[in-house]
Formats: sequence, C-alpha cells, structure tokens
Amino acid sequence: MGRNVRWLVRGGLALGLLAALPAWAGGAAKTVRVWGDWVAPAPGMTVEQTRRAALDSARAKAVEQAGVRVDAAGLYQGALERLHFLQSLARGVIVGERQLRWENREVRSAEAEFPLTAYRVEIEAEVVALPEPADPGFVVEAELNRTAFEAGDEARITLRSRRPAWAYVFNLMADDRAALLFPNPYQRENRLAPGREVAFPKPGCGVCLEMQPLRGDPESAEAFLVVAFPEPVALAERFPPGEPVAITEFYRRLTAFPLESAAMRLLPYTVRAKPE
Repeated sequence: MGRNVRWLVRGGLALGLLAALPAWAGGAAKTVRVWGDWVAPAPGMTVEQTRRAALDSARAKAVEQAGVRVDAAGLYQGALERLHFLQSLARGVIVGERQLRWENREVRSAEAEFPLTAYRVEIEAEVVALPEPADPGFVVEAELNRTAFEAGDEARITLRSRRPAWAYVFNLMADDRAALLFPNPYQRENRLAPGREVAFPKPGCGVCLEMQPLRGDPESAEAFLVVAFPEPVALAERFPPGEPVAITEFYRRLTAFPLESAAMRLLPYTVRAKPE
C-alpha cells in the first residue's frame, strides 16, 4: 500500500450481533431458536435494509429468550434508531448464528400507494450473557468527529484515558463482518498515556477513513468499536489490520482475551449517499 491509504468505511447495519458493550469474563453459550417480528419497510428503506431489520429483530429475541433484558424502543424507524436499539442489547452477545427460514407477506399502509412486502426470519443463535466489568474505574473515552456523514466525508476518532491503556479500534461493517483499523502499519503506537489525547487517524500518518454508504442504501448505519486494556495484549496477532472476519468469528477471537479487565466503547454513525 502507498503512503496515502484511503480506507473506505462502507456503511450498513452490521450491529445485529453487537449485543455486547460491557466486558465479558467468559461464560457458557445458550442455544436458542426464535422467529423475529414481521418487519415492513419504513419510508426510504430498501428491501435489503428491511431484511436486515427483520434479522435484527430475530437476534434481539434470541438474546432476550436467553435470559438477557432487551429494550426494543425505537426499532425500525431509521438507521440511527436501529443503532440505538442495538446499543440497548447491552447484556449479551451472539457468538454463533444460523438463519433457518425466511417468510414474506404483503401488508398495506396508509402512507403507501401499493402493498408493501414484510419479512421475518427464524434463526438459531448461541448467546452468552455478560457480567459487569471487573474494574468500573478503568474507563476509556472515545469521540467521533461526527455522528452523521455524507459520502466522501472523513472520520476521525479521539481517544483519552486517565490510566495507561492500550486501545484497539474496530469497524463493524454492513455485511456482518468486522475489521481491526487501529493499530496498523501506518500508526502502530496504540498506548494511551494518562491525560493525553490520541487521534486516529493521526494527521500525516498516510491513512484517512473515507465514509461511504453500503451500495444501494440511501442511508446506512454502522459503528466503530473501541476496546482498551490496562496491559498490552497480542490482539493484533488475531486480527490482522484491515482484514475483515465474520462478526461471529470476531467475537470468538475477541473473547480469547481478558475482556473482564477491558473497557469498550461503541461509536455509532450514519452515512448518507450524496444526492444525484
């Protein structure tokens, strides 16, 4: 790669499996089989976005059926609202999933001239409940330069910690994959000194995060996930920078590390296509 790398961050709803923000000290997975709710497209939603929302509904029910509390307020009203919904799944994580059956039916809406197609899906999911962090005092602050982007805008993340910390930034992507973005060959140092800010990408490092919506989506929703540890860990050995892995494999690899001591921050955002 050249010195002016432009990592395209493509939007989309990759957070259906992100039911985990607190750290996980390890636990047995519970397998559940559930149908999601019927989901019809809201104004401006594509068929693919509607199907993703239906899948997220099934995932939420799987987490809830496994004994984890879920707050479903705000579901299906748009990209940002779906992100808020997924953030509410803060007590469990899906580490394995199979889509068993899809169904569709026509529904009528006073706002639509023609019947709409609603979808639902049955899944089998492996769900792990999460404990509270072992050290609530270990906190890493993370800020995104904005929460709403237009295609071609650049993202920048600012990290801070009151204690020494080693931070990692992942992108949770539209197609249910995740990739490590930081550290990387152009910005290797990921230690956060107490009280000092670290920017990613660092100005002049040769990397920029150019935001793009998922192909075909008028507006997409996605997130960066920041994971920080109080001691160095060999996390980059399991996640080569810029190489995406399936989201379930991402969680399986991540839980091999001492997450009971980690601090995690989710930075959701939306990306809107430019008007034609």
